Amino acid sequence: MTNISEIIQSAIITGSTLSIVYNGGSRPGQSRELIPLSLTDENLVARDPASRRGKTFKIHKIASASLGSGEEATNPEVSPAPPEKKSLVPELTTFEECAAHLKELLKNSDFNLLEDENYFAVAGFFKNGKPRKTPTASLQFIDRSVETVFNIETGEFEEQKRELTGRERPWRVDSTSMKEGKSFAQIHKAAELFLQEVYANSSLQKNA
Repeated sequence: MTNISEIIQSAIITGSTLSIVYNGGSRPGQSRELIPLSLTDENLVARDPASRRGKTFKIHKIASASLGSGEEATNPEVSPAPPEKKSLVPELTTFEECAAHLKELLKNSDFNLLEDENYFAVAGFFKNGKPRKTPTASLQFIDRSVETVFNIETGEFEEQKRELTGRERPWRVDSTSMKEGKSFAQIHKAAELFLQEVYANSSLQKNA
């Protein structure tokens, strides 16, 4: 019987694409079209046909692998993919839409909402009921088409336009419970983490 490693090795030799069901990563249980690059006993390194960057996949998490010829192999010992979590945020495209959605979700909560252009945050309250100005969790858009550089001739920092590559992560989430902020390419992904931070932080509750 052909096993998964043999299917992958065949694709590497012929340079053909490969379909795998991977019960890990950001899309567990979904079929992925890949171009395999290398294979070891533990890992498969492959890239998306539309990308040049390789990714590593654990062999023990590959539930099945198939070729365009129809040849296929499965691994029944692979743990099933975890159930997909229902997102609290739809696939929004603009900050305005996102801010409106967040305000709707939080409108009946005892949260102090801070909002500005391309910025949305949540802060708690002091025991006397006065709102805190320092945010506990924030979501913001950072324009990656502009970068700050130091001009040696003038001795000053200047903003310059830069060409976008399409791999930028302009949406950033910060929280007091996170050591560093996290950036995302898609706004709804950032908003999902933002809400998780809001709901997980009990200090945001009024008069806490």
